[in-house]
Amino acid sequence: MAACLSYGRVNLNLLRKAVRRELRKFLDKPRLELMDIIAENVLSEDRRGPVRDFHILFVPRRSLLCEQRLKDLGVLGSFIHREEYSLDLIPFDGDLLSLESEGAFNECYLDSDQTSLYHTAKGLMTLRPCMGQSPRSLEKESVPDEWPI
Repeated sequence: MAACLSYGRVNLNLLRKAVRRELRKFLDKPRLELMDIIAENVLSEDRRGPVRDFHILFVPRRSLLCEQRLKDLGVLGSFIHREEYSLDLIPFDGDLLSLESEGAFNECYLDSDQTSLYHTAKGLMTLRPCMGQSPRSLEKESVPDEWPI
């Protein structure tokens, strides 16, 4: 869009080209079962007609395993941009923030995957420059001395 604006005027030729060349964006969590669904969508769009630009944004992190699955399914080359969108904390109110990680309990305790704890810590570190260091930290279990809280 920034390329279409020059000195406050809209370049309609660039806008027409952008409309003709449709853009498809996928915003998803890095899960292998979602990559299969995305690959089906890309293949069906390719069969339909004109060439489209595809973008994929992994939330909250980029996954090489998911990119490999897209490569195995033959659609990785269809994506112009493959990036990650770091969505740490979502403000719902003046005093309420959420990570929106519905599978955190299952990942931590059932699958023994501590990744959601990493994203929780990363979200807290995002708040630190704005709010300062927490005056009091509570933890459920004892923490080794070499881990600063």
